[in-house]
Amino acid sequence: MRGKIKTHGQGSTEYLIILAVAILIGIVVVSLLGGFIKIGGGTSEKQVKTYWKSANIGIPSWSIGQSGATLIIQNNFEFKISVNYINATSASGTSITIAIDQVLAPGETYRVVNNTLNCSPPGSGYSYDIIFNFDNLDFSLTNQTWVGKEKLSGNCLA
Repeated sequence: MRGKIKTHGQGSTEYLIILAVAILIGIVVVSLLGGFIKIGGGTSEKQVKTYWKSANIGIPSWSIGQSGATLIIQNNFEFKISVNYINATSASGTSITIAIDQVLAPGETYRVVNNTLNCSPPGSGYSYDIIFNFDNLDFSLTNQTWVGKEKLSGNCLA
């Protein structure tokens, strides 16, 4: 019997066809996953909320709208603190300082209501870098700074 003899051109053509099919399958898989996963996207709302609940000075709940903001702050340190102020800086560079002057024991929360920290229009997104200034009362350390690693973000309420 006589076997088939492949020429170099035939092998190259088969290789290119297999490569094209593999690339096509890869494109289909990436496009299907793109509908379920944000590839290269930012931090999700769930990740932001999880971070701020467990941060050293946490913000387990917040709402920001046109008329102002309500923040629940929580001392997640193992020592008593006095929160002096919160500084919130928007993506545009606008900085707002909210005076607090509130003593918090470990685990204790405090409700902050402020009308200068706001956003517009309703439904639009907001994002703030948050810095806390506090005193560590158990160890007599004053004028301490704690910077949030995640932005405080969400959608503007009416």
